[in-house]
Amino acid sequence: MGNPSVALLLKSGTVNDEAVLSAVITMYAGLRELAASRRVHMIESNDLVSWNTMISAYSQNGEPEDAFEIFLLMHRKGMKPNLVTMLSVLQSCGSYLAFIVVKWCMLSRSDSRFSI
Repeated sequence: MGNPSVALLLKSGTVNDEAVLSAVITMYAGLRELAASRRVHMIESNDLVSWNTMISAYSQNGEPEDAFEIFLLMHRKGMKPNLVTMLSVLQSCGSYLAFIVVKWCMLSRSDSRFSI
């Protein structure tokens, strides 16, 4: 998926602007093509904008574990988080917590000791 002209630009190496790369990451994330988003991120992962965009992409697509993985990888690479980073991680925490609560409710419904 995605735009073939975008792929051509990225492959040619002529696009290395962090705003353009982040826009492409966001485009693929909007299409739920997270693997493509990650490939674009790996082209130029030296800037905080692309790291934040990738964390946000996973978070907004209901993939909190992957958002945390990117956050930890960012930290290991020596990148310092900013407010946007922390807000994206917090959003992932909310998604993950909601997932756990729903899972618990579903499991407790099958247990006669609970009346949910």
